[in-house]
Amino acid sequence: MLRSSLSGSRRVCSAAPILAFVAALVLTGFLGGVLVGYKRYFPTQTLLDARKTVAQLAAPSIESAERFIAFADVSPEDSLDRRIEIYADGSIADPVLAHGGRWTFADLCPGDGCIAVEYARGGQPVRPYPFRPGEFESARVVAEPRETPIGFSSTEHSHIGGLTPYPNGDLLATLHTWSAFPYAFGAVRVDRDGEPVWFRNDYSHHWPSLTGASDEALVPALRLNGDLRPYEARLSPEFLERMERCFNGQGPYFDVVNVLDGEGRVLREMPVLEAILDSPYASSLLHTTNVCDPVHLNFAHQLGPDAGGAEGIAPGDVVVSLRNVSAFAVLDGDDGSLKRFERGGFAQQHAVRHLSGARFLMMDNQGAGNVSRLLMVDLADGQETAIFPNERAPERLRNLFTGLRGHVDVSKDRRRAIVAYSDEGVAVEVRLSDGEVLAVFRSLHDVSDIERFGEERTEKAALFRMMGVYYAPSQDEE
Repeated sequence: MLRSSLSGSRRVCSAAPILAFVAALVLTGFLGGVLVGYKRYFPTQTLLDARKTVAQLAAPSIESAERFIAFADVSPEDSLDRRIEIYADGSIADPVLAHGGRWTFADLCPGDGCIAVEYARGGQPVRPYPFRPGEFESARVVAEPRETPIGFSSTEHSHIGGLTPYPNGDLLATLHTWSAFPYAFGAVRVDRDGEPVWFRNDYSHHWPSLTGASDEALVPALRLNGDLRPYEARLSPEFLERMERCFNGQGPYFDVVNVLDGEGRVLREMPVLEAILDSPYASSLLHTTNVCDPVHLNFAHQLGPDAGGAEGIAPGDVVVSLRNVSAFAVLDGDDGSLKRFERGGFAQQHAVRHLSGARFLMMDNQGAGNVSRLLMVDLADGQETAIFPNERAPERLRNLFTGLRGHVDVSKDRRRAIVAYSDEGVAVEVRLSDGEVLAVFRSLHDVSDIERFGEERTEKAALFRMMGVYYAPSQDEE
């Protein structure tokens, strides 16, 4: 018995160095893994990207529910005549471009629908733009393709984020994605027949706008894996730590404005998040509603030649709408530095644009509670004026609400505006002097031939989100 115990002890002792070596390897591997994960050394990012791709593949594909709101009490046949309701003299003053997308305007664009439809002054459709997402990536690619999940289909997984028309009738569109990371996909220019001219797979997003230069555009876009280290003295280490660990370790969205020429080439980049971090307003990021998407840039617009009358604004500067901090900022048109940062009685706003002098228009999504407003802000005196809705508005239009989406476009003479209540499927044209309603646009569509909408589709028209109605170039401008 004693001899057996001694023999066992000798075996344990002789194995001790091996056990200690194995334990040291395990401990070293564990500590190394913690360090690699904490510092995000290779291969951490590769593994995180793989996990992200697997997660997207496993996620269910979002189909019509993303744009489809409800079935309306309108027959499919009557929907064609109920899209535009004119209040003024029986005509709209300018041709307009109605935002479309997959399954919309199927009566004009059989198949995948229209990307947009132009309406003449009389309210008749005169130019449909077929939606051909499957052809976008086969166009001339200006930007090298970024990462997209395996199995990603432009037709099934992308949609139109925003539009703006070029003077010759072409369209500039940004693309968003369903069930993919990030939500931004790219930008495409299409001609009058819906054929893609060029394509950028560069994480462009939201609504683009044209500048005063020929075919030059301001396009919101994202950068991933941005470097926050230069700004460690601007914000608390805890807050920066939270930002760095967003989105599977890729850090927060770094919003930028890309200035594109008519061929889709980047003339210059205007970083937005860095401009704020480099300014006295860096602490405004502490008020963000989403630390992983700190500013959520949704529109950039160049100030016109008459801009002035208030400190920090000048012709050629760029105003940017920052939803998640409920603010807008003015960037220097030359160096992109932040010149002015404005917060007020508006919240989660969209489409802040320069109107004239020191006056700006916006869709104030949540500043008035459960009613969204077309709001004018005058930086010269700080006055905020709700243009629409007002007591003159028809009762059924007084309580329109779109919490997280919406757009505003302004006529060339700056006397009228079209405000899109995206989540209501409605856009309203108003006179800016008094808020008088001039026309109402509804995103009503006949989907009776599309089986995925179920049996109700044969009896009722479908109401889709209205992402925008835009003033189109008139015939004499082309």
